[in-house]
Amino acid sequence: MKIISAALLLLSACTVSIFAEVRPAGIFCDHKANQRDNTAQPWARWWWLGSAVDEDNISDLLKEYSDSGIGGVEICPIYGAKGWEDKFVEFLSPRWVELLEYTLQKGEQYGIEVDLTTGTGWPFGGEMVTKDTASSGVILKRYTPKDGKISEKLPSEELIYISAVSAKGKRLDINGNADKGFLEWQTPEGSWEVYAVFMKRPVQRVKRAAPGGEGYVLDPYSTDAIKDYLKAFDKAFSELDTYPNSFFHDSFEYYGADWTEDFFEEFTRRRGYDLREHIEALYGEAGSDIQNRVKYDYRKTLSELHIEVIEEWTRWCNSKGSLSRNQAHGAPANLIDLYAASDIPETEIFREVDFKQYPMIKLCSSAAHLKGGNLASSETFTWLNEHFQTSLNDLKPASDFLFLSGINHIFFHGIPYSPKEAKWPGWQFYASVNLGPQGGLWRNLPAYNSYAARCQAALQEGRPDSDILLYFPVHDLWNTGGKAYKTFGVHNQDEWLRHSSFYRLSMKLWEKGWTYDAVSDRFLQKAACENGKIIINSRQYDAVIIPECLYINLSTMQKLFELAEQGAEVMFQKHLPPRVPGLADKDKREAELRKILKEAIPSLKPYSYLPPANLPPANLPPANMVHKTGKGEIRAAIIDSLLSESNLTRESFADKGIRFVRRSRDEGFNYFLVNLSDNNIDGWIELSKQAESVLLIDPLYEEKFGRAAIKKANGKTNVYIQIRPDQSIILKTFNSQKCGAGQWEYCEKTCKPFEIEGRWDVEFVSGGPVLPEGEKIKALMSWTNFKDKQCRRFHGTARYSIRFDKPDIQADKWKLGLGEVCSSARIYLNGKLLGVVWAKPFVIDVNELKSEDNLLQVEVTNLPANRIRDLDKRDVDWKYFYNINVVDIDYEPFDASDWPIKKSGLLGHVVLTPQKIIDITR
Repeated sequence: MKIISAALLLLSACTVSIFAEVRPAGIFCDHKANQRDNTAQPWARWWWLGSAVDEDNISDLLKEYSDSGIGGVEICPIYGAKGWEDKFVEFLSPRWVELLEYTLQKGEQYGIEVDLTTGTGWPFGGEMVTKDTASSGVILKRYTPKDGKISEKLPSEELIYISAVSAKGKRLDINGNADKGFLEWQTPEGSWEVYAVFMKRPVQRVKRAAPGGEGYVLDPYSTDAIKDYLKAFDKAFSELDTYPNSFFHDSFEYYGADWTEDFFEEFTRRRGYDLREHIEALYGEAGSDIQNRVKYDYRKTLSELHIEVIEEWTRWCNSKGSLSRNQAHGAPANLIDLYAASDIPETEIFREVDFKQYPMIKLCSSAAHLKGGNLASSETFTWLNEHFQTSLNDLKPASDFLFLSGINHIFFHGIPYSPKEAKWPGWQFYASVNLGPQGGLWRNLPAYNSYAARCQAALQEGRPDSDILLYFPVHDLWNTGGKAYKTFGVHNQDEWLRHSSFYRLSMKLWEKGWTYDAVSDRFLQKAACENGKIIINSRQYDAVIIPECLYINLSTMQKLFELAEQGAEVMFQKHLPPRVPGLADKDKREAELRKILKEAIPSLKPYSYLPPANLPPANLPPANMVHKTGKGEIRAAIIDSLLSESNLTRESFADKGIRFVRRSRDEGFNYFLVNLSDNNIDGWIELSKQAESVLLIDPLYEEKFGRAAIKKANGKTNVYIQIRPDQSIILKTFNSQKCGAGQWEYCEKTCKPFEIEGRWDVEFVSGGPVLPEGEKIKALMSWTNFKDKQCRRFHGTARYSIRFDKPDIQADKWKLGLGEVCSSARIYLNGKLLGVVWAKPFVIDVNELKSEDNLLQVEVTNLPANRIRDLDKRDVDWKYFYNINVVDIDYEPFDASDWPIKKSGLLGHVVLTPQKIIDITR
């Protein structure tokens, strides 16, 4: 594992293709055959329980992970297993660092990268954090005098400010009246309120900490605190020759951290006024325009402080020759800028696959694109289903959704380190999904890993290709009432995102085939316009759209007009934003904004465009205006008009229910398509990009690719595709006529399928707790209904064998369909492995059949749910972990004893469908 600069690593845009062993020359990046591309392969969070790891197990496990197609692991030390205390290793101790160094060496030997969380559990913290560098919270108290005086016992936390404010706005410093935890004050004449600010510190201890990692959580708003925190790592790592590929920071879970020691001073420096002069604005949830503006400034200040901490941490990572990888979501920050503060932005999906999350995930991938990076990663499959009940088939729609959202570097969540000495099911993490050898999916997981790697190879090649910059109006989200502290998380999207105009427009663009990256004010300031293209860090866009919003920075509006003057296409949905956010100099800044608006709309009457402060954008009338400036123009109208009258092109095949992501190469474009409709699509689709040849790749199968049928119509390139519901396919276009592959085989069935009938011989070949007796069956059914009762608790693999004659009908090839499979299968025909089917509809191509006596063998592996159920019914102690132990999906103590028996095995019907290869070009 070589030490290499972060900048150099980020420049590796053209990845080694996972197809290298099977590809024709010229199809993928030109690298040596058989060269491993572990960036394209899935990676996994690797939980070190109690850091009770040793060299033998580390070596064996890394080899096993590598052989399965996992490209990297991220070490996350957490709480340990009971009964193994003598194996615990203190975090950052010499022995722990020795084990880390050994892991790095073995990773290099096996071609598997190693990342590391900068701490244990989450978030950052530990015994190196003092009370002075720990996270802190603010406690706001309001006291109303009674009979002209106040006599109150104060909270025990540190009092940092107290002020009396009259109904007429007069302020008095009454700090001297607070003594020894009591406030005694006689009010002057008039109506008064007293506002007190207390700081609580520390407010949290590290969650799920590993031995040696216990302690306070770090202040997420102090660069001095993060510098001090990292000194412990500098000391521990002083003798390391190699460092992890990257360091990781988990999602913002600094609970109760809404203050920092020098917040008042930082606020004054950044916002231009003293927060103490408007302290009453932070109290209560409803507020006036002034109160909302003060809350805006508070929120913006927290955002800037935390972004600077992540930037400081990133500089430290880079100083080690490592990258930084950060999950921004959950933070009280502008997420685009926070994601971009690390080398590799990372998002996550939690529980169900919900396409409504698309705008949220796009914030992460957009940040990666805007900063000029190539990788956008995701914590993947967290609580996708209950423990031991997630199938490989469940993984596909989840990963496909991430790919469609611009993610190209997935991390399993995850794999708990489990030593070979631990009895089945080994060491477990409290949350699912366990993608490790003891998780129940391991035998056929390499087939999924190969699929993901083929997809990610295409999605890491070249450059992201989006046409539109979609402005993220964070100022509208900040300039509101409600509690002063406001976070933007994955789990609270209904509170802050899904009611917004940005969200609605994002979904509309996605559904209609328009490509976009979300953009922040900071990145817009970096934009330039050349030949009508908006350029940010070498990424090119055709237009910028501002969703309906009330507030915009004056500097951002000025920048938009500047870009328009240079020839950029600038569009405002429905109207131009009429207000500036924040309190300082608001009248002056708003007057300057009004001047810009009046230039764009000469007929604008004074204040006619400035609505009441809390009027939502939906109530503003459309401007329906075109303002020509310089080489370009500013347009404002309803979005359908804006898009239809623009020079932008969309992918019209989106109307068929196909969703896509697109990347550009010097030789053409890569399209990743998924059919999200309920219909088979068999026909021509029009591409917005010109091509002279197109390669079709089915990433589900290792060797299924070929040159597509194309035609030109109305100056557009049309490609013929056959894609079933939920199927994914890669289109690789070329500017030349040769793409170096044979013709793609388009097929149609010639008659009804033939069912393979007869006696099936079922033999249990591997698994436990014991191998049941085999059985001969005429009708396929769940093996839990077999005579041997051991089948009801068995987890493992059974081989189904049957002999059959080829149907007496002419066919160019056949499709073998297994029907219902519980839950994945390897298929052998006449002793040769055809492949692994792990996703619906469990179909595979068959090119050759003997006339008589074909031997079909299907090795089916079931989920471990029935075996876990049996353990819990017998009160077997397999949940022996500290801290949270093992919980169910609702975070209640896990108990599978009442689970119903899950179907297992091959349930059929198994059919052969004759196929005729058709010539689309004729």
